[in-house]
Amino acid sequence: MRRLVPLSVLLLVACGQEQHQRLTATLTSPTDVSLVWQAEPGAAGQVVEYANEPDGAYTVLEFAPPDRTTYEHPDLIPQTPFYYRVRSFHGPASATADVTLSPGDEA
Repeated sequence: MRRLVPLSVLLLVACGQEQHQRLTATLTSPTDVSLVWQAEPGAAGQVVEYANEPDGAYTVLEFAPPDRTTYEHPDLIPQTPFYYRVRSFHGPASATADVTLSPGDEA
């Protein structure tokens, strides 16, 4: 005799994922930015990205290994806004950190 056992499964889907990684962007010279973040525990690595508009398309700067938590973005264009984010290879992006470069030297 076979017994059928009822099985209930509850599937929860997150409407919004919490952003775990904290990212800071610091202007270290008139044209260089230093990024520092806290890596996601257990992540296989991070993707470092930037855009020039808050809702613009992001460009990958680096695929960083799991133990790296810094990135230097050198030789940037003066008077240009840069929006940075970091995300795990398979996870949500960090909150955006932004930097606007000051005018360059007059020639």
